[in-house]
Amino acid sequence: MMKANWVAAWFTLVFPCSLVVADPLWADVCTYESVRSLPFCDTSLDLEDRVVDYVSRIPTSAQIRMLKHGAEGFEPLKIPPYQWWSEGLQ
Repeated sequence: MMKANWVAAWFTLVFPCSLVVADPLWADVCTYESVRSLPFCDTSLDLEDRVVDYVSRIPTSAQIRMLKHGAEGFEPLKIPPYQWWSEGLQ
């Protein structure tokens, strides 16, 4: 599995850990029955492996749609839509 530092950094924004408090929208991702048993919810696994697993489950086309001003969500992984305004478009 490919490991990258940016992936670990992104993961800490999505999943709560001892150093980061996740937004309520993200804090309960692994409480959903449909994703609870997936590797990215297994806290016994290495953080980077969990991040790679999570990101690999999002199709490239969905990732691209998340980069626009009115980012679409991705329901299979419970990623909500997000309004970036101009913060993420620079």
